[in-house]
Amino acid sequence: MIKNMSLELLYKNNINRKNEVIEYIDTDIILKTSIINYWNNYKIKIVIYSIIISTLLIIGFINRPNALIASLLFIVVLLLSFLFFNSYSIIGKENKLTIKTTDQNITIDYKDLKSIYLNKNTHRIFFKKYNTYNFVILYETKNHNICDFILPIILLKEPDIDKIFRKIKTKKTNINYKNKCIKYKRQQIFKKIILFLIFTILIIIFYFINSFSL
Repeated sequence: MIKNMSLELLYKNNINRKNEVIEYIDTDIILKTSIINYWNNYKIKIVIYSIIISTLLIIGFINRPNALIASLLFIVVLLLSFLFFNSYSIIGKENKLTIKTTDQNITIDYKDLKSIYLNKNTHRIFFKKYNTYNFVILYETKNHNICDFILPIILLKEPDIDKIFRKIKTKKTNINYKNKCIKYKRQQIFKKIILFLIFTILIIIFYFINSFSL
């Protein structure tokens, strides 16, 4: 296993939707997200952004301590929500793969698992581009539909991701599951509702605390 394999290299090695799962070298799979992994992966950026944001907030609200506290609380809650919604575990034993997220718990028979790979999305903040990567798990339901289950990898260790792919042998085929895929929307809708409620509550708290400093 390559200990320091980059996400970009992992992505390039496991990109193709046509790579169908044909064999399991090892069916014992354990993959769990962790806040510690997030810190280890991005600690330099976290420290830099924390200093910048804190400095800007202190300068902006130096004479309004309540507004400063409300702003910091707002950021902390958003960060905790982000970590919460990106937490999950993938555990494979014998002939089943179990995926547990914040709002779902699904079990997939290994025989129904069609493909597992990484996808990449490119974003831009001002003039800087950055990439985010996700696990994509394609599997067949009892109704013979192909479902697309997408999981972020921001709280995972890169060696653990590589280890999973090394346990699953794939083969290039002419089957394109992309055209047959049904998006798993329930999780996306649930997250949007919860995030909207959190955002609304935080705005109310912000203005409530801010009103006392006027």
